[in-house]
Amino acid sequence: MHTWRGLILAAAVWIVVLLTWRAALKADFVFDDVVRIMGEERLIVAPWDSWRAMVAGQRPLVQLSLGMNHYLGGLDPRGYHAFNMLVHATAAAIACVVALCCIQWLRIRKSVQMTQNAAYFCAFSIALLWSLHPLQTAVATYVIQRAESMAGLFTLMAVLCLCGAARWSHPPVACARERVRVAAWVVAVVGCCLLAMAAKPTAASTPALLLVIDVFVVAGSFRAALGARWLLHAALWATTLALIPLGVVRGLFASGAGNAGAGLRVANMTPWDYGCLQVRAVGLYMGEVVCPWLMSIDHGPEELVATWTVVVGAATLTAIAVIAAFAVVRGAWWGILPIFFALALAPTSSFVPLADVAADHRMYLAALRGDGCCGGNIRCHVQPRTSAQRCSRYTRKRCDDGTTTDRCCGRGLCNKPAESRVRGPVSPLGSGDRTPPDTRACADQSCRNTHATWA
Repeated sequence: MHTWRGLILAAAVWIVVLLTWRAALKADFVFDDVVRIMGEERLIVAPWDSWRAMVAGQRPLVQLSLGMNHYLGGLDPRGYHAFNMLVHATAAAIACVVALCCIQWLRIRKSVQMTQNAAYFCAFSIALLWSLHPLQTAVATYVIQRAESMAGLFTLMAVLCLCGAARWSHPPVACARERVRVAAWVVAVVGCCLLAMAAKPTAASTPALLLVIDVFVVAGSFRAALGARWLLHAALWATTLALIPLGVVRGLFASGAGNAGAGLRVANMTPWDYGCLQVRAVGLYMGEVVCPWLMSIDHGPEELVATWTVVVGAATLTAIAVIAAFAVVRGAWWGILPIFFALALAPTSSFVPLADVAADHRMYLAALRGDGCCGGNIRCHVQPRTSAQRCSRYTRKRCDDGTTTDRCCGRGLCNKPAESRVRGPVSPLGSGDRTPPDTRACADQSCRNTHATWA
């Protein structure tokens, strides 16, 4: 029942987003749309017939989507805008489900305490505030910026698959059927990560995002996350090798900006100069979050000369560093908020110069950090950690009957509440009740696992 309520909530978000951005169907091609679609029409006519056409601009998935739009409707802009809207609405629905899953994991770990209705409200609010914020205008209405929304969509899907894979965090799994399910989740995570990079190379930060989500939300510590899923994270980091055949690495050292507009020699700007300029860019982004009238479809260096941009940018980066360091030391879950923001912006706002020093669409995923803070009722219900959670050598051992016992420093059970040592049927979208584990029979009668309830 709870699973269906979560899916209905995600469907409601999907419909609301489509209705809100429906006016984009009346828009025409603008700026880079004219150059990349109308001016290079030969590259989007059946791009699947030519690998060179597919990798034009280092974004093969975007080229494929443009080719499908051209195949179905020629140069009619309505089909292109409809695709952008569908991708953005789907990303919003997935964001709602991801928020529910993350809240559920925090409830399982006793990091937060809230009712199920409060969890639904929080996830619904996060998804809507993020997807309907004016900062998403470029992604929802600017055809060529579908690269950002497609990369964001597959990144969120990777997070969702990671939560699914983490349901079995204590391998080996005895039942062959369960091993197949775990393998399917792992393949899905890696596949989504590759698709995100194929949509836009800036999704190279996806493996790092997945790792910090696993550490702060799912597992609760680096040791627990890597101890349970080190092979999965190794495979995720290996996906960054896909940037080599896409020409991203070669483009970084090319003499010009190339099709991607990125490289160490772009516009005769050194990495140090670009990094200093990005402090002002971060200040501008934070100003746009609060004051949307500061937005522009394309920002030039002349828009970053205001004094307030460097003040706000420096204050933001300092706050991120301090809060993240404090959260890492304390092992607090809310450390994911500043770290997620920093990692989402890092590929475009670090030291690698880009032709455009600032662009609103780069805040697509990073804006989730700010909207995640809207769940203030989560912070109001944070519980103190037990001694087992404070200990760096805290481990969890699975018993034969499906329960788990907590051990600290190898000296026996810690003083955790007795009810927290029983891991009952848990649905990432459900209530997370600690009921006795369901030991449904598998083909292998020796398999007695704790199953997650999805219905």
